[in-house]
Amino acid sequence: VNIFDFSISNIGIVYLVMELLEGHTLEEELWEKGRLCLARCAEILSPICSVLTEAHTTGVIHRDIKPSNIFLHQNKRGEVVKLLDFGIAKLSEQLVGITLSGIILGTPLYMSPEQFESREVDFRTDIYSIGIMLYEMLTGQVPVNGGTPSAIARQHLLKPVPSLKELRSD
Repeated sequence: VNIFDFSISNIGIVYLVMELLEGHTLEEELWEKGRLCLARCAEILSPICSVLTEAHTTGVIHRDIKPSNIFLHQNKRGEVVKLLDFGIAKLSEQLVGITLSGIILGTPLYMSPEQFESREVDFRTDIYSIGIMLYEMLTGQVPVNGGTPSAIARQHLLKPVPSLKELRSD
């Protein structure tokens, strides 16, 4: 998302002036359509992977890749796919020289096993989340289910992913 300005108001409130996005999230599209064709998945994930490649090259790991953080912005030239919410992004330790252990951040359905175990994360964490999201885009459901974060974590760690062929024969 383009940021045009930022400042602190007279009363000490920090603010950003960002572009206005028009459109909907991938989460909303999945809610409406259930599942997507392979071509539509590629249209959405290709720019997301490009953005993540740039982020990873500079040492930034998003850590919260999920359909509600993918925005399908409509402008005069068509659709522009945007990756939102770097709010819990992590800078690689090589850049900052610190480790925060014991802190679990992310959305359980899309988190990597390393995140659940409070282990060091790297670019593979985002790739894992992209895989979960792609599975959902193709099948209409995430490969894990369960009400509590700990139940979801156990499934990520121990349960084999159901075959795509079982859920979608094409």
